[in-house]
Amino acid sequence: MTKTFAMRLAAISAVAILCSCGDSSTGAKDDGDKSSKESVKSVSGLGKCSADRAGEVLYVEDEKAEYICIPNEWKNTGATENSEGDESDTSSSPSKNKSSSSTKGSRGSTSGSSNASDSGKNSSGSGPASSSSVAQEPTSSAPGANETIPTKPVSKAFSGVVQKGPFTSGSTMKIWELDEELALTGTKFEWEVSSSLGEFSSPKLNLATQYGLLQATGTFYNEVSGSTTTGDFTLKGIVDLSNRDKANLNILAHLAYNRAMALFATGDYKNIPAAKSKAEQEVMEAFYMNPKDAPLNHAFEDLSIFGTTNDDAKLLAVSILLTRGLNPTGITSTTAELSADIKDDGKWNQSTESTTQVTVADWALNNMANNSKIRTKVEALGGNAPDFERWIGEFIEGVYSIPCTDKLDGNMEQIAVAGSSYNGKKLVCDGGSLRFATRLDTLIGYACTASRDGVIKSYIDPYYGTEKEQICDSGVKSWRDVGIYDYSKEDFFSETANYGTLKDSRDNKTYKTINIGSQTWMAENLDYSDSTKMTNLKGNSWCFNNRPKNCEMAGRLYTWTAAMNLASFYLEESAADVIAEKHQGACPNGWHIPTSTEWNDLMEYVEALGTEHYAGSYLKSKTGWQSYSTSVKSLDEYGFSAIPTGAYYGMYAETGNTYSAYTFDDEGQFTNFWSATEAPKTAAATKALYWFLDYRYNYFDVSTDYNQKGRGFAVRCLKN
Repeated sequence: MTKTFAMRLAAISAVAILCSCGDSSTGAKDDGDKSSKESVKSVSGLGKCSADRAGEVLYVEDEKAEYICIPNEWKNTGATENSEGDESDTSSSPSKNKSSSSTKGSRGSTSGSSNASDSGKNSSGSGPASSSSVAQEPTSSAPGANETIPTKPVSKAFSGVVQKGPFTSGSTMKIWELDEELALTGTKFEWEVSSSLGEFSSPKLNLATQYGLLQATGTFYNEVSGSTTTGDFTLKGIVDLSNRDKANLNILAHLAYNRAMALFATGDYKNIPAAKSKAEQEVMEAFYMNPKDAPLNHAFEDLSIFGTTNDDAKLLAVSILLTRGLNPTGITSTTAELSADIKDDGKWNQSTESTTQVTVADWALNNMANNSKIRTKVEALGGNAPDFERWIGEFIEGVYSIPCTDKLDGNMEQIAVAGSSYNGKKLVCDGGSLRFATRLDTLIGYACTASRDGVIKSYIDPYYGTEKEQICDSGVKSWRDVGIYDYSKEDFFSETANYGTLKDSRDNKTYKTINIGSQTWMAENLDYSDSTKMTNLKGNSWCFNNRPKNCEMAGRLYTWTAAMNLASFYLEESAADVIAEKHQGACPNGWHIPTSTEWNDLMEYVEALGTEHYAGSYLKSKTGWQSYSTSVKSLDEYGFSAIPTGAYYGMYAETGNTYSAYTFDDEGQFTNFWSATEAPKTAAATKALYWFLDYRYNYFDVSTDYNQKGRGFAVRCLKN
């Protein structure tokens, strides 16, 4: 063992003993406090050198010299602060955030390119804490392990924020001076956190080197629970004050502290910054948060949970992961275990005795739905919350060894991690993050994700043994029963019918047509809506659920007067005097609204040729009808392709009813076609006849009930 290595090991052991239990070196004002290098303006500010102040050292600013208290006398020690012309003077000036060119093995890139991987929501910090958090330029490249960096004294005050969540006002801050071997020199300064956001400003420090051991003890705001802790918590970390006047203390610096000390003690690192930088890289890798596309680009003392960079987001993610639902004692236990684990080899190792990493991943996976609540709490406190969700996701993927990228969207994989509460459960890559597979994801064998919106799949119901169709609906973020309007128009046409074509010259829309007996029918529902050319349509026709795409698939729903192109007052009066023999209504030129008699002719023709079923079976489309009984058929043998559009009920909707309960209702169950025939004279003038198909029956029939002219039904036009 070399002499230097032995000295380092002994010095670091001493620091570890001093800080292992929070702050065993401090009580009230002990001898260590007496040697603290605080400053006064002039000699008169030194006060009386009494016996109880023996050994106390103060820096006199006017004299630019240190004075030590020898009982009854202040003596100038001859030690002075660096003169203004000294090359070390830059240590007391504000940080200029220099960025040297990127070199192989460096922390990040130059200031001109380093932000490529930073994707915070804003380009600059925001919120109350931004004034005390350091600027978010990248840290300069770390020196090489074999590079020698001389120590230099610093004389300055510095500021920053201390965060697990933000430490509360009155929390204790201390910094111990470290020598070039990371040994404590006995010099210490103490102050308090000055705000509820963890902000602090130190007194003026006089340190023999640029390195210090910074420590905070107190209560903090728990970003997971949204409340302030009741028990004290301690953070500590190495700070390098050579080129900065701002430095933050956080959970990442705390985790890197022991590892940096251990690396430097090996003798493989000739300078402290290189050992510290390596430890920081390893901490990020232990949390699977140091990918090639977003590597660590800042020193830990530059980070804030209210910051805007990727690295700030990583800090917040780690803080949340280690907090979980724990109290300060539990957090202390977890971080102590993790810090000790990382200290040995820079890795978060798992064993049968220690499955903390898996436990944390299990919690994070189960807590995904609550991330939005955590975000709200952080934003309410600090004004900004960086994209921590991404990095919690990266951690989960790393622990379970289940990657999730855009190319893997929809991939479904089983957890195979011993010790996990979810071992054997399936996860789905959905929108860049993992989630639990749903029951239907598993039954269908195909996961529903945002990118698969509209995909229709079928499965066999394990209880009934019947086939069911489901559609992936990104709106509800899951599978649901397929509805009539989930299909495309082409799904309803017969594969064997000999269709013709009709082009409506008014709007250039094209419709399929079909010959059945001596009649030529439109094989799809009318979708004409130009109320400027046909003013009677205005306010009297609708797309189902007022969604235009539904009209593209199933046509429009018209009141009787709109279908007949008659004024709305005929909703309440008889139109017998204005109905033509072949009444065109809203139909294209050369076509008309069929009378009830013409609908009856269709029914009788189809029924006469049928062998087993009523006409309705042969006119229904094969697709879209709700299943009711195996005896009810949907055969579409003639290519009429009637689809169960449902209806518009408007003022006639009856809340609480099985059917017709909503403004738009009964899709998949019924379709109703207006006729040009008003109800018999014995009925009110407000009614007209329509023909309907019902999912419960095979017949096709006319209705004289529920036939107010103000209801919205489908229209099929008949060729003149």
